[in-house]
Amino acid sequence: MRNQLIIFFLFFSIYSQVNAERKAFLVGIGNYPEVLGWKKIAGNNDIPYIMSALKHHSFSSSNITFLLDEEATKANIVNEFNLFISRCKLGDFVYVQFSGHGQQICDLNGDEIDQLDEAYVPYDSPLKSEVGDKLLTDDELDKLISKLRKRIGPKGHVLFVLDACHSGSGVRSNKSFRGGNPPLNADNCISNDNLENGYEIGLDLNSKNHGLLTALYACKP
Repeated sequence: MRNQLIIFFLFFSIYSQVNAERKAFLVGIGNYPEVLGWKKIAGNNDIPYIMSALKHHSFSSSNITFLLDEEATKANIVNEFNLFISRCKLGDFVYVQFSGHGQQICDLNGDEIDQLDEAYVPYDSPLKSEVGDKLLTDDELDKLISKLRKRIGPKGHVLFVLDACHSGSGVRSNKSFRGGNPPLNADNCISNDNLENGYEIGLDLNSKNHGLLTALYACKP
């Protein structure tokens, strides 16, 4: 969490003069149902700290959407994120964060070199599932973030933070990422208190038709 907040403040110090409406979408899951097999982590504990930091940087409470634990089912995440996108406007300054477990599953459309898709684990997704039931895959996240970037236009800004295992290509960037290690066991997802034992990646993706995207990932090597 400490390193995450450092990068957070560095980003906002760079863009502090951006004259745009500021909006945020936050998801934090830590208390997964025991029956689904996931261990409890500190993903839900991120959100109060992040909300406080956002308000310090001129985000109003009415422009911050957040989902915690049981609120963050896959269907609800997708529905609420689409509603959030519909409220965004050209030139908006947007912060998005997903904290929780991550998992890898077999690539279904042949777009992964390692034949594995990376995924964020919603509250209602079981640990053991042959088809990755109710996971939010990198392909799905890519569509949502691309839709957001198109909505805010070329003058908009997005900071996307994915704090979960296997998050190194969570929005399908064509840029190079650190890594190359064997797939991680899902039980090794880091807690926010041990973020310094993982690593983070920051990159800016620009296009003529979409807003600036800065993406940060945290996962345990």
